[in-house]
Amino acid sequence: MTVFNKFARSFKSHWLLYLCVIVFGITNLVASSGAHMVQRLLFFVLTILVVKRISSLPLRLLVAAPFVLLTAADMSISLYSWCTFGTTFNDGFAISVLQSDPDEVVKMLGMYIPYLCAFAFLSLLFLAVIIKYDVSLPTKKVTGILLLIVISGSLFSACQ
Repeated sequence: MTVFNKFARSFKSHWLLYLCVIVFGITNLVASSGAHMVQRLLFFVLTILVVKRISSLPLRLLVAAPFVLLTAADMSISLYSWCTFGTTFNDGFAISVLQSDPDEVVKMLGMYIPYLCAFAFLSLLFLAVIIKYDVSLPTKKVTGILLLIVISGSLFSACQ
């Protein structure tokens, strides 16, 4: 069996996972820097793989819900920042968002609707990927170790 045939079979059975990674990668390519994007993509993929290997659906959803919602919110806000201001999302922008008046937010609600739709789409896409338990993926132990290595590397590079 050739490598292409193995990939085709893998793509057929895990197409939603591949779609999720592609959407996440493209969004981060647009809204973040190169090294930061690679770290985010690795962290995202490994976290999805760890969560997909949890056999209990309620536990899987309990673990995945905060991750999915925060990731979708981060991506939506990053897209908003990039499309509106032409810059990546940063701490200054986050502080200005948190200091917005509720009246100001209501007046500008029409501007946020596409990004709320993006948030809903991304949340549903990520949850659809996580809902299905998959035994053909790498084991939790291997994926968990790789995830810890990526987190450790990220923390080490952030401390320098």
